[in-house]
Amino acid sequence: MRKRFLCPALLCLALVTPSMHAFVITASPNLLPAGGSYDGPGWTFHSGLNDADFINVFIYNFSPTFAPPQSVGLTATNSFNATIAGYYILNGGAPTHAVVNAQGQYFIQKISGPNGSSLGTYDTEMLLLTISSGLPGGALLRESPTLASDGQTTESDAGGGLFRIDSFFDIFVELSLDGGQSWIPSSGSSHQTLGNVPEPASLSLIPAGLFCLGVFRGRARQTRRLAP
Repeated sequence: MRKRFLCPALLCLALVTPSMHAFVITASPNLLPAGGSYDGPGWTFHSGLNDADFINVFIYNFSPTFAPPQSVGLTATNSFNATIAGYYILNGGAPTHAVVNAQGQYFIQKISGPNGSSLGTYDTEMLLLTISSGLPGGALLRESPTLASDGQTTESDAGGGLFRIDSFFDIFVELSLDGGQSWIPSSGSSHQTLGNVPEPASLSLIPAGLFCLGVFRGRARQTRRLAP
């Protein structure tokens, strides 16, 4: 039975994995860049009663943006609002497309590069990322309070007064299905890589792939329940 579903599962995963862009080119050195999107595979959650997925995640529409620290050793902690889009699946059911508001906070420290300039490399950490409403069934999501969601950003000169920004975060989150009384940790981090906000047409194949993935996981869950 396991071999029978292996190929469809891999096909579904190939369909639903976002395209990982490496960087954005922008006229402003500010972070988090306007017009940028942190794209990643998202998260899976397993508890004794429920399995859930929030996958094909795009974090974008950042407000406000921030000038990075200009000298090596300087740090800053910035708060922001953002939009998070992805597909939510509960217990192998049909995927639901969710577009929700989020609040976040991140830490940044310049570790190399010329002083008095935005060019250089920065260590970062996502300190907070919270979805308090909008997910199906009233589910809540937060950045893990116990695991570090580290990242890194590099700014370089792209010529013509433009900047190239390479950036990523490895984000751990927790999900609550009971209004915040208990939290289910994600099975791992999601590697969210900075790129341009995707065009709607680029997402056209995602629902079919997610339906296949939901069916596969629903059958796998049923098999586990029936197993002696």
